[in-house]
Amino acid sequence: KLDKNTFVLAKNKTAQIKPTLVLLNESKNPLYHAPKFRYYSSNSAVATVNSKGIIKAVDKGTAFVYVYSNNGFAKTIKVTVK
Repeated sequence: KLDKNTFVLAKNKTAQIKPTLVLLNESKNPLYHAPKFRYYSSNSAVATVNSKGIIKAVDKGTAFVYVYSNNGFAKTIKVTVK
């Protein structure tokens, strides 16, 4: 679960992604040998994201940041840099 699905940032500004892991089946534990969340930017020329979920606006445009949880689910965040 994500707190926000879109971010609008000015160039060279940052924002923090705050994901929450929600288990669909409480009897199944998530994978503990993998990071809880992984992040990927679709266009690193527009926005980058580090392993702590901090988005940095690089240049004008639109990019998508994908958040992958260790239980196999993914969410998408739209990032617009103005």
